[in-house]
Amino acid sequence: EDRFLSRGVLQWETQQGTTKDNAKGKRLINAGSAHIFVRKTKKGEPPFIYLGKGQLTNPRASAKPGDYLLFDIVLEEPFTEEYDYDIGYEEVV
Repeated sequence: EDRFLSRGVLQWETQQGTTKDNAKGKRLINAGSAHIFVRKTKKGEPPFIYLGKGQLTNPRASAKPGDYLLFDIVLEEPFTEEYDYDIGYEEVV
């Protein structure tokens, strides 16, 4: 379920076995922020792009079975159009 909702917000799904009530989930919720690296969709070096720091917001259960959480990560600075192709972002109009 990882996808960009906009150039400034990434929806991120955690690893399996993460809930609001267990240690994994609480650690993420309490951290409040994370450094965001995304994998490039096209082949090349380096394989990841650093998009900066983001705030972990809106923790909620994923619809996927197996205990996953979804977060909306609000980037401190939205990424620019120059990264659209590399990370596969398409703006929905």
